[in-house]
Amino acid sequence: MEDFEVKLKEFDEILQQIVSIDASNQIGALSLKTDNVKSGLKTWIDSWKDAFSRDLHKKAKTLLENLTDEIKQIKLKIEKPVKDIDSLGGVMQALEEIRAKQSEIALQFKPINDMYSLIDTYFQNIMDKDESD
Repeated sequence: MEDFEVKLKEFDEILQQIVSIDASNQIGALSLKTDNVKSGLKTWIDSWKDAFSRDLHKKAKTLLENLTDEIKQIKLKIEKPVKDIDSLGGVMQALEEIRAKQSEIALQFKPINDMYSLIDTYFQNIMDKDESD
C-alpha cells in the first residue's frame, strides 16, 4: 500500500519536472523544441499511473469482495430460523464466530479503506458509484 502511494507521488513529481521544462531550448545556433518530447513523456507517465491504478483497484476490489462474502456467510448462519435446540445451537455458534472475528474483520477493513482512499485521491473516475459507496 505504501509502495503504491510512494510510486504515485514519484510519478506526480516527474510530471511536474516535465511540465517545468521550457518549450524551447537554445544551444548556440540550434533551437530545440521540447513540446513533442514533453507530450510523449506525459503519455508514458499517464499510462504508468493508469497501470498502477488498475492494479491497486483490482487488489482492493478482490479484498472487499472476499470480506463481503465472509460477512454474508456469517449473516446466513444467523438468519436461519430457530425451530429446535439444535438450530438454536447453530445460531449461538455463529454468534460466537462473529465475536471471535469481529476485531479481525475490523482490521481487514482498514487496508481496504486505505486503498480506496488512495484510489479516490489519485483516480476519481476509475470506480463506479456503487463500489465507491
